Formats: sequence, C-alpha cells, structure tokens
Amino acid sequence: MNEIDKLKIGSILPFDITKKHPVYLGMEDTWRKCRDAYEGAEAIKKGGERYLARLNEQSNDDYDKYKDRSQWYGATRRTGEAYLGMLFRKNPIFKYIGDDGNPIQDTDLIKEGEKFFSLVTFDGKSIEDFLRSVVTDVMVVNKLGILIDFPDISTDDGSIKQMSKADYEHAGLKPLLSMYKAESIINWYWEVINNRIVPRFFVLAEEELEFTNTTSLVPEEVINYRILYLQETPKGMVYRQYVIKATQSDKRDKKTEYIVKDIITPLDNGKPLNFIPFDTMTDKGLDYRDNSVSMINGLVNTNIGHYRNSADWENELHWVGIKTLYLPGYDEEVYGKVKLGGAMTGPPDSIPQMIEAKSDSGLQLEMHNKEERMAVLGAERIAQKGRYIPSAETAKINAESENATLINMSKSLSVSISKILTYQMQWADETKKNIKVDMQLNTDFFDETITGKEVLDWIAAAQQGGISFEAYYHNMDKKEAFPVGWTMQQEAEKLQEGFPGGVPGNPDDDDADLTVEPANGNIKPDTIQED
Repeated sequence: MNEIDKLKIGSILPFDITKKHPVYLGMEDTWRKCRDAYEGAEAIKKGGERYLARLNEQSNDDYDKYKDRSQWYGATRRTGEAYLGMLFRKNPIFKYIGDDGNPIQDTDLIKEGEKFFSLVTFDGKSIEDFLRSVVTDVMVVNKLGILIDFPDISTDDGSIKQMSKADYEHAGLKPLLSMYKAESIINWYWEVINNRIVPRFFVLAEEELEFTNTTSLVPEEVINYRILYLQETPKGMVYRQYVIKATQSDKRDKKTEYIVKDIITPLDNGKPLNFIPFDTMTDKGLDYRDNSVSMINGLVNTNIGHYRNSADWENELHWVGIKTLYLPGYDEEVYGKVKLGGAMTGPPDSIPQMIEAKSDSGLQLEMHNKEERMAVLGAERIAQKGRYIPSAETAKINAESENATLINMSKSLSVSISKILTYQMQWADETKKNIKVDMQLNTDFFDETITGKEVLDWIAAAQQGGISFEAYYHNMDKKEAFPVGWTMQQEAEKLQEGFPGGVPGNPDDDDADLTVEPANGNIKPDTIQED
C-alpha cells in the first residue's frame, strides 16, 4: 500500500489498477450467470455458448437457429419478483432511537426524517426505491457495496473542490448513498486490528459515458476507478479517495494509462474520517469476508439446465416434426439437394412413401422433472400456481424453509441498513449524533385475512377471561385487523368508547367488563392462538 501513499494529483499509476481480487475472479462467472438468469431470455441467449454449448460440427448459422428455437422458462425472475413482493408487502418501518434505547415520539423529528430520507442516493432515489435495489442485488448475486459520500463539486479547471461541512450546508447539500454492484468492487484488502476487521482499501470500477473525441456527438463508455483508502499517518488513520481517470497515452497503439485526477479527504465536523464509509452487504449482513452464492443460485442452475433441454427438444421437433416425402430414384444432381420437409432419395426399386418420424425421447419428461425441481426450489409455489407440487406436505415444508430464509435475510438487511442510515443522518446533522435510525423490513409475508365472526369470537374470549387483553391485541394485530401503527392503548380506548362496561385487562379499568355477546354463544378453540 506504500504505492498508494506516494500518489499525487497528476501521477500516472505505477501499478495495474484493473487487476481483480482472487475471490472476485472466482465469483464473477456465478454473478453473471445469476444476473443473466434474472434478466431473462434475451440476456441468456446473448450469452451464447456460455449457457448453451454448440452441437458437433454445427455452423454459426445452424447454431444461431438452434439457440433461437430454444425456450427460456422464466422461473428465476418470477421467483425473485415474488420474494420482493413478500418482503415489501408492508412498507418498511422507521423509528428513531434515543440515548435511553427507546423510540423517540417527537413528531417534528419524524417529519424531518421523512423529508431527509425522501432522497438518499446520488441518482435521486427515495429510501423505499433504494431498499428495493439493495434487496434485489442481495437476492440475485448476494453482494453489493454502499458508499456514503458528499456530492462532488468541480472547480473551473475540472478538479474537485475541497469543501468544509459548512460550505456543503450553505449549498444545501447532504451526504448521499451510492450503491455499487458486486461486479464493480474489483479489489479490496482488510486487516484485523485490535480484534476488529478494518478495511484498508477498496478499488471500485465506475462506468461513465464520456465524449472522448471531437468527431462525434455520441458518448463512449469509459471505465474509471475510485480508490477508497485508509492511510496511516502520524496523527492516526485518515480516509482518502483517489479519483482515477483512464487516458490514452498513444493514439496509435491505443495504450491506456491511468492518472490520478483528484485526491479527496472527506471531513466530518472539520475532521478527517478514521474509517472508510463503505460497507459490503450480503444476506447475512455487513461482512467484508462473506462471498457465498446467492439464495437463488440453485434455482438458476436448474433453470439453465431446463433451457438446454428445451434447445435440444425444440431442435428435435424441428427435424422430426415435419413430414418428408420419400421418393425412389430421386437424383440430387438433376433435381437438386433435398430440403427439410421436401423429399429424400432412395433406390429406384423402393416404395414411395410419406415419412413422419415420431420422437419418444426423454427430453420432454426431463424438462417436466426440472420444472418440478424449480417448484420445490421456490418458483411455482411462491407464485401460488402450485402446478408441480407433489403434495401439500411438500409445499408446507418448502414454505417454512423459504420463509425462514427470507426472514433471516430481512432481519440481517434491516440491521445493516439501519447502521448505514444512522451514520448518513449523523454526518449530515451534528445535533443528531445521539440518535439512531431503526429501519425494519417486513417479515410478515402472507396476508391472513380475518372474518367478522372471528373478530367477535376474539372479543368474546377477552370478555369471558379466556385470554388476556394483551393476547387479544397481539393476535388481532397479527391478522392485520388494525390500521397501520395502531397501538394497544388506542385499541383499548376505542373499545372503551364502544362498550361502556369496560375492557377486561385494561390497566386503567381493572373491574371493567365487555357487554358484547359472541356471534354463536361459543368460543371456537381453533380460532384462538396465543403466541
């Protein structure tokens, strides 16, 4: 890392910044496979022989036709969208936690927070849109990076202006988030210092559109780089950014060199940061060491296998599904080469006939088996079609497994993103240094509707002392019988208004009693679940 310490603005990099981390090299094919499968048929077919091998002695034209005839079964996308729908069936919940560990009920703070998080990223996303992007990438490739940074302000000469926090506040700017896909985090290094993992640098590849010549108004895609570096100085660790630009040193051989355009030292309250405000995230939370495959990787493998079977099956149908005339004594030199669906040559003494070949290959059966396998892996069952689930018990087991995976991911991401949003808010406003953001993604994935009769049964159970008021509220809330944010105290007060006799279990009225009668005079045990 001493090479980074020596860099100055205008320096030509003495090392290869495009070189990728060994772990990156081991994962990039898996990331590309999962991302292409999620994108769908166009991305998979564009991948060519990466996903569909060429048959023996197959020409380019024949291979293109073979590939085009194949069908992509969109199980990966449907499953991913179903997972997203489940996780965002309810809006994320935001709370602000004070020094005492309790939620802050200050309405002004809540409104201020809503305004602050209505725009959180450099590309103009709200927190809700940003969360969807984060969850999608974690689900598809199981890795992404989030950088907290102030917007760059360029000077007249094109360099980035170093500004104090007061300058940013005067300009109405605040720290924003940038999401980096796994494919953009090409290199990194961390150390264990005082029993804590401390990242020392990250190399981020940034695709940009630039006008690289004066002969065209069409911008070209250029990959530049950003080094996030934790530099060791006599006064301690200091976080710096190195903005690296690609340039062609020789127009004839198109040799590319990389030059340090800017060196930025972000400040918090006038002081340099002593850590890199960049976190890599997986379905297990914030862990720089985790590079495991995504939750849909198994499904993707089966989906691609199904695609290969489809190519062979469609190819077989193409060749054997067309009737062909068999003619004795057909002379190709005289009449030309026979065409598919045309005629076949044979000995003069043979009998003319129409040939209609029929396939009894196992390809169609194997495709069906893979569709069942994808159902078990979460595709059709989550989409609630259930076409290939062999039994209700299998569906139940799969549902429990998938729900547990989603719940764990939801909880891990909630903790991780809360940490990032907390620092973003604290960096923007010194008065918020003692306030934490607590963001919770949904973990209640299925809509459990409740009937009017069940409502009366629950109230009657509370009336007759079969359950406590707390248990009544908990179960009714679980069934989504209340408005969003409805508290137990609000429910008690409303019941008190509706039933002058009072509410059993209400701490403000120990002797109160409900006067409502159950609909059928009996309590159904199977309608009451006290968790």
